Amino acid sequence: MDFVSFHQAMFTYFPLFIAIFFAVFIIKFIFRGVRFIQQWRLTKNSPELAVPAWVVGKQVKERSRKDSARPYATMYYVTFKVESSDEMELRVPQADYSRLEKDMLGMLRFKGARYLGFERHS
Repeated sequence: MDFVSFHQAMFTYFPLFIAIFFAVFIIKFIFRGVRFIQQWRLTKNSPELAVPAWVVGKQVKERSRKDSARPYATMYYVTFKVESSDEMELRVPQADYSRLEKDMLGMLRFKGARYLGFERHS
């Protein structure tokens, strides 16, 4: 392949590769936005509920950049089991995560997928 044909190929195909890359990026961004809006609407339209529940598990999820070992975001999740034997994993504040213990029984308050609180039964 000589320089002229390589040069022509670069100017012919390189813009196509760039366009495909940006199209994939934009489609991914749109899907994330749609999923976020769906979750927000579900939570907004859900009633606020208070149900008896048990704490059955706790989990910490950390997000970090590929080039760094230090996390830039730490999220705390607690898994609750309600009377119907359904389990739900909800994101909770760090203070509640520290306070809640496995096998703790109490009243779980939530709205859709949003954790509102947990009051321990005496």
